[in-house]
Amino acid sequence: FQTRSWVIEQSETAYSAQILGSYNEQTATSFIKRIGRVDHEVYYLETLHKGKRWYVVFYGVFSDKSAANSAVKAAPRSMQSQQPWLRRFDGILKSYP
Repeated sequence: FQTRSWVIEQSETAYSAQILGSYNEQTATSFIKRIGRVDHEVYYLETLHKGKRWYVVFYGVFSDKSAANSAVKAAPRSMQSQQPWLRRFDGILKSYP
């Protein structure tokens, strides 16, 4: 789990790959456990979506979109099958109320 303050500390132009979103926190934590060890940090954030708590699983913090895209292509199939969405941290921060 990462906090809003952690997100603020990241470069606004850095990227992460959004892997999964769920209204259920246990879904997010279970998914992370199933992935196991990978090359970059897997974490989740608690945000809001349609007025409800929304738990979003992300993969890595990358300096640019190209680095994020390369990491996703090298990630395990269990992550690739979720069709990760590359997001900049300035956009991720807007997910917070």
